[in-house]
Amino acid sequence: EPKGDVWRTHNYNRGYTLGLASWGKYCFSTGVSSLDFNTYVTFRKEDSYRSRLIQSDLRVLPNGDTISTYVGKVETRGNEWTVGGRFEWNNTFFTGDLIHRTVFGTDLQYDANTGEGLILDTLFNYYGSSSGRRPYSFDDIPGQLLASLYIEDQISGHWLTDFSLTAGLRYEMYSPYGFDIKGLWGAADLVRSHQGSYLNPRLNLLLRVSPDDQVRLSAGFSSKSPPMSSIYQPPQVLRWRNPITEEVFYMQLNRRAPELKGYREGQVELSYDRRLFQSIGLSLSGYYRKRTNEPETQDVPVFTSTSVNGRPVVYYVDAYSQYLNQGWTETKGFEFSIKTSQIRSLNMDFRIT
Repeated sequence: EPKGDVWRTHNYNRGYTLGLASWGKYCFSTGVSSLDFNTYVTFRKEDSYRSRLIQSDLRVLPNGDTISTYVGKVETRGNEWTVGGRFEWNNTFFTGDLIHRTVFGTDLQYDANTGEGLILDTLFNYYGSSSGRRPYSFDDIPGQLLASLYIEDQISGHWLTDFSLTAGLRYEMYSPYGFDIKGLWGAADLVRSHQGSYLNPRLNLLLRVSPDDQVRLSAGFSSKSPPMSSIYQPPQVLRWRNPITEEVFYMQLNRRAPELKGYREGQVELSYDRRLFQSIGLSLSGYYRKRTNEPETQDVPVFTSTSVNGRPVVYYVDAYSQYLNQGWTETKGFEFSIKTSQIRSLNMDFRIT
C-alpha cells in the first residue's frame, strides 16, 4: 500500500503452502526384487487481495451522487489440494544369457480446488467498467484424477554386438469415470475418461557397434491431459446495447469444455554417437514428432436478433474464445552436438549443438 500513490494501490497475498511426502522401498528376501513407493499431499491456501483506482464512464450511485472514478477490488480465497502417489515393483531375472530388469507400476494424482474462489464486484469491476470478467466459486469446478498403469522390460545382453532393448507400455486415464467392455477388443476405450484414455507404447534400442561407437533408436507415443484452466475457463459476460431501443443486455457465455480431450504425440528418433580421444563425444540425431488433437482456442462469434418495423435484424455483438481439440504440431529435423569431458583446469565442460 504505497504512501501517496495517486492510484490508491493496495495489494496483499497471505497465502501459504503445506506439503507432506513419504517414500520408501521394501526389498524381498530374494534380493532381486523390490517395491518402491512415494506418496504426497500438498495444500495451498489462497488469500490474496488487490485494489486500485479505476477511471470509468459517469455513473449514478444509489445515494444520487455521480462519479467517474471508483476503487475496484478483487479477492481470491480458497484451498488447492494435490494428493498422489506412485507404487512400483522392480524385478531382475535371467533368460539364458539375457538380463531382464522389469518394472510394473501405477501413478495416481488428484487435484481439487475448494472455497469461495474469485470474489469480484461487477458494478465496480477491478478490471474496468466494461470488463466481462465475473466472479466464480472454486466449489463449482470438479476435481481431476490423473491415473496411469505402466510396465517396462529392459533387456541387456550380447547378440552379434552388445545391446540394450527397452520395451514399455503405459495406459493413461484423465478423469476416468467408467469401463466399457468393448475396449477388450479395441472397439472403444476400456476406461472411459472425460479427458481421454490413451495406450502409449514405446521402444528404445541401443547397439554398441564398437568401444567408441553406438547407435540409438527410440520410438513411441506419449500423451498429456489439458490443464484445468482450459477445461473450466472463468465465466465471461458480453454487454450489448440495442441501437434501436437503447436497452442494455448482458449475455452470459458458457466457455467450459468438460469433455475437452488431451493430446497425443508420436515420436521416432535415430542417433549415432562416437567418442574421440577419450574426451570428446559427437552425436548426430534425426527426429520426427507429431502431435494431434491439441487443445487450441477458437473465436466463437456472438449474434443477437431484434425486430425493426416488424422485420428481423441480426447484429454481431462480439466474439469469445473457447478451447477445442483442433490443433496439431509437426516437428522434424537433425541435431548435431559436440561435448567434451570435464576440463579440470577450467572446472567446466563445453557443449556445442
